[in-house]
Amino acid sequence: MESPEKLDEAFELRSQYAMGSKGIVHTVYGVFASSGAGVAGASTFCAYATDKMAEAPIFTNHYVKSVDELRAKARMYKRKHKIEWIVIDYLQLVPWDRKMKKNDGIAEVSHQVKLMAMELDVPVFLLAQVNREGAKRESGLTLYDLKDSGDIENDSDIILLLWPDGKDVDEARRVDAEHGAYVSLKYNIAKQREGARDVKGKFIFKNHIGRFH
Repeated sequence: MESPEKLDEAFELRSQYAMGSKGIVHTVYGVFASSGAGVAGASTFCAYATDKMAEAPIFTNHYVKSVDELRAKARMYKRKHKIEWIVIDYLQLVPWDRKMKKNDGIAEVSHQVKLMAMELDVPVFLLAQVNREGAKRESGLTLYDLKDSGDIENDSDIILLLWPDGKDVDEARRVDAEHGAYVSLKYNIAKQREGARDVKGKFIFKNHIGRFH
């Protein structure tokens, strides 16, 4: 068995974003397959990684009835667990008042999330859908490709747009000696209140361990 120090290092580098038992198992076997270790080593690491994930201060909630409930739960997590940041996956799935038009409803959710971030004084990473056709343009995605509400742009401090380096994700898949298997993604920092805008470049995404480089 590897030393605890070695396991800690591998866990931090390879498994810190794997969520749930399936994610951990895929990560563990991916790491050990690439290192040439056997199944026994992978099983030991899997047990270790599962325990580490159980101890991690990560809290998830999979259902809210309204954006008001979302804010209430965020306050509770902040009060009880001193959370330092929030991820919402994703904007268009947060329920809105059905008496409103869709664009207006999503705009209201966006406004409320902004107010929540200011109230709790924590960064909020708000994922959102984009127009897929925009990713096929040679210039890539722009702010105009954010779906359903232009208010997303107004409420955000930073907007990072991501899309496949190709016609779709399958075409963006790559394999090379340095990184192994990955998905090539292009990005555009389309908005940044205190920095440069329209900054473009590329990430590689190792989907089997959920990590960007």
